[in-house]
Amino acid sequence: MPWYLWILLACGFLYVADRLTAKARSRPAFDATSFEYQPSAEVIALLQESTKDEPISAIRAKTGLDLKDGLDLCEFLIKKHA
Repeated sequence: MPWYLWILLACGFLYVADRLTAKARSRPAFDATSFEYQPSAEVIALLQESTKDEPISAIRAKTGLDLKDGLDLCEFLIKKHA
C-alpha cells in the first residue's frame, strides 16, 4: 500500500475521533442553581466542615454527577448553607 494512502487513512481516523469527542465537549454547562437536590442532614454537616473531599464524595454518590459537576454543586451548597 502506498505511503500516501496510509496518511489518508490516518487523517480519516483522526477526523472520526475528533467528531466523536466533539459531542462530549459540547455538552451544556452544569447549572447548580437549577439542579434539584435536597441535601440530607449528613451532607449539610459535611459541608460545614473545612474539607471538601467528603461532601463531594457524598453528593456524587447520591446524585451520580461527575467530579466537576459534583464540585460545582458542592460549592453552591456551601454558599447556600454557610
